[in-house]
Amino acid sequence: MAVVKIQPRKKTVVVNGDGTISATGPTGPQGPQGEVGATGSTGAAGVTGSAGATGPTGAVGATGPTGPQGLVGATGSAGADGQAGAAGSTGSTGPTGSTGLQGSTGPTGSQGNVGDTGPTGPTGSTGLVGPTGANGNDGSTGATGAQGATGSVGAAGPTGAQGPQGVTGPTGPTGAGASDLTAWATYTPTWASDSGTPSIGNGSITGRYKQIGKTVFFNLKLTYGSTTTGGSGAWMFGLPVTAYDPNYQFAVSILNNGAAWYGAIANGNYKGSTSYFTVIHQNDTQTTVWGGVSSTAPFTFGTSDTLTVSGSYEAA
Repeated sequence: MAVVKIQPRKKTVVVNGDGTISATGPTGPQGPQGEVGATGSTGAAGVTGSAGATGPTGAVGATGPTGPQGLVGATGSAGADGQAGAAGSTGSTGPTGSTGLQGSTGPTGSQGNVGDTGPTGPTGSTGLVGPTGANGNDGSTGATGAQGATGSVGAAGPTGAQGPQGVTGPTGPTGAGASDLTAWATYTPTWASDSGTPSIGNGSITGRYKQIGKTVFFNLKLTYGSTTTGGSGAWMFGLPVTAYDPNYQFAVSILNNGAAWYGAIANGNYKGSTSYFTVIHQNDTQTTVWGGVSSTAPFTFGTSDTLTVSGSYEAA
């Protein structure tokens, strides 16, 4: 078995005769340096002490230049370790021995300071546009805003040109004249009764009418005097213009002594006449029976009592 010492780390590697490397034993503690004595003969190899704990890894020094490779000397037998003499000058580097077993990894050093931020890299290309999301629900309708103020009225535009005159229509039939623009005419109504002839005496009977085409408007008023007599039976009064047929009817009002009013009607069908009408009223004792107005019905006529008739009808 040959022992090769590799300086300057003083790490001992045991190489077996078959070329294998034995496990390295622990290194013993270093004794104090003694005086340098004369070099004795090499003794037998002592027992290798146990390896001390691995110290912290020192900073890596700068790599020196590689020296020239020296010649390989013959390996002598290993003598006993003598006291270390003074260090001689470093000889030329021998050939690199076989790589020893890797020692255990030392503790990790503290983390260095964070370096400066590097410059910003170029902007990447824009990615593809993603699909459009579904439409959200419609929001509720907001409250109606206040109505704005009404704007001022714009100026009136110019009057357009007058259009052409239309075709003259056919001439209509000749009208009844402008009688509707004139005053009503007076007439003296005839007064009769079923039996006997009434006499106006110091009373009065007057009438007025207006005819427009075939339409006649009229009114009539009888005022009783102290010497007026009404004959007997239902009263009849003459029309100002002959009627088309007896199917006409007018409203009648009767005033008794200036205080009590009575209602009645006048029509041509009561006697079937187109030249006079009969005045009838509702019987006081039989509500469904109508009878003629006379000097004693619906009351006994006296001074200042009146009967008034007005209406319109179709002329013959």
